[in-house]
Amino acid sequence: VIAERMTKSAQEIPTVTQNVKIDVTELMKFRKKVNEDLAVKYSLNDYVLKATAKALKNNKHILASIDGDKIIKR
Repeated sequence: VIAERMTKSAQEIPTVTQNVKIDVTELMKFRKKVNEDLAVKYSLNDYVLKATAKALKNNKHILASIDGDKIIKR
């Protein structure tokens, strides 16, 4: 049942992908410096997730979904 529903979902719901190139040289230097003093190390994904969360919090107008022919803003 799960496989059937996943297949149906993949066939009916379009996927959207956006790629962006970003220079993270300074971020990697910062990460290396921060991680030197910590027992638990932060990954690049940790910083990307934090930046994404802050961007969404500060730009709530981009939080939206589509339901049929309606755009639902959060």
